[in-house]
Amino acid sequence: MEKILLTSERLDKRNLSYLKSYDFSKNKNTQEQYAVDLRKKIRKTFFSKNRLLNCKISISEISPDFTQALNCKYNSCVSYQEKLSFLFQMIIDPNYHLPYKNYFFSLVSRCLKKKEEIQFFIRSSYLKVLIAYLNTENSLLLPQTTLIIANISSADRISCDILLDNDILRILLLLIENNIGVVQDNCLWAIKNLCLDLSRAQTTLINCGFFEKITCIIKNIDNSKPKYYEILYCMIKKLKDLQKIDQALELISQALSDRNRESDIIRVCLWGISYIKNKSLLIERLINFKFMKENLIYYINSEDVNIVFPAINAVEIIVDISGNHIQELINIGLLNALHKQINSKKKSIREDAFFILSSIVAQDQTKIREIFKHQNLVENTFNGIIDSCAKVRSEAWHFFYMISNPNCKDFIYAILQMNFFNIVLESLSMESENVIIKLALTFLENCLLAEALTGLKYILQLFMDLRIFEYISNFKDSENDEVAETALRILDTFYDFQSDFY
Repeated sequence: MEKILLTSERLDKRNLSYLKSYDFSKNKNTQEQYAVDLRKKIRKTFFSKNRLLNCKISISEISPDFTQALNCKYNSCVSYQEKLSFLFQMIIDPNYHLPYKNYFFSLVSRCLKKKEEIQFFIRSSYLKVLIAYLNTENSLLLPQTTLIIANISSADRISCDILLDNDILRILLLLIENNIGVVQDNCLWAIKNLCLDLSRAQTTLINCGFFEKITCIIKNIDNSKPKYYEILYCMIKKLKDLQKIDQALELISQALSDRNRESDIIRVCLWGISYIKNKSLLIERLINFKFMKENLIYYINSEDVNIVFPAINAVEIIVDISGNHIQELINIGLLNALHKQINSKKKSIREDAFFILSSIVAQDQTKIREIFKHQNLVENTFNGIIDSCAKVRSEAWHFFYMISNPNCKDFIYAILQMNFFNIVLESLSMESENVIIKLALTFLENCLLAEALTGLKYILQLFMDLRIFEYISNFKDSENDEVAETALRILDTFYDFQSDFY
């Protein structure tokens, strides 16, 4: 049976899906996948700031007849195993010069799109051939060979461990040191993929002195790239020196304080807070940097939903970890920002805004008064329970469920005087999600219980006038046991009370 989840449980459940929306996640993306995403972007400015990640191959030194014959042979291979075998026979053949080998590697890249293809390749002898060519550091081959490494580093943990066993990190660090442009970017992409969920890779980078190098690079704004910040976040999780931790967090704080910084870097720095969410010490130290809270509120108010989404998720995590920062966030405009975002066109942002409201109440019920004092905020939350998105409706109902505590009866009366029950009935008449129906019924039950403790009968009168008991009775035969049980409990408890009333 489904139950009403705690605030922290709902946050964990949603974070699993949030992280998938950005490559800074456990679901690592290949370079080609990212290139497809880039092509879907509408704004030309985005194209001007991001490279297309598929390398262009010059075949001017290769005869058209040869490429035609090669492609014909390649396409005649039935399986990816056959294609790889054919291509590596050509690659190790000393009769073919570098332009030919470069073209062969480009075809290898085509064979490594799916998980099973990458796993096969990493476990085969072909990997050592590829690494041997990486070690030659031939400038003509590096764009293609590093592209392949970047893509295969998106594989599973075991495959990534095999890459580490082959000393791939040392090779990548040398290539970053000695190259720029697409080669360096491919290497950074590979390192980021390897570090996301392999503590061994994170530790190796730190031991190799890459933390010092990357912090030095980030300080030079002209050279900073989003991938540097992603890798920095990965290393932070393994740092034990508080001075180094603060040094890294300060760089992130400075990036967020620079509101003219490239939007991709801002997004990475915001999403990174989700990546370290299980490290409450890191979150606490980061949020205490000067203007950090103000910056988060600023980004929640952004007109760019790609900035708002990670910013509001970051505030969710901060509020959930500790209630210590709630009042300060409210003082600098959190409620204004949430008021704006509960009406966002993006449903996930509306969902997040309601989640934060319910989290605030869950952490500290005295903050309900702050929410009610905020002009029109509560009235605008009413639309949440009839939102077109079930997840938004669920979070909106969690908010009202939180404020229906018998200790909050004054606020219950306040929302009822705003004709909230009329919207409740509209919600119940359209709702199909059992978890949400149970939340709504529990809210109604709590309202009646709160009044029963006072001896007043205002709410009961509203139930009678609006025929709410009739709506509730529609659920007593629900196929969902918890919904039926809640409906029957309300009817059994309060119909007798209602009879006394009349």
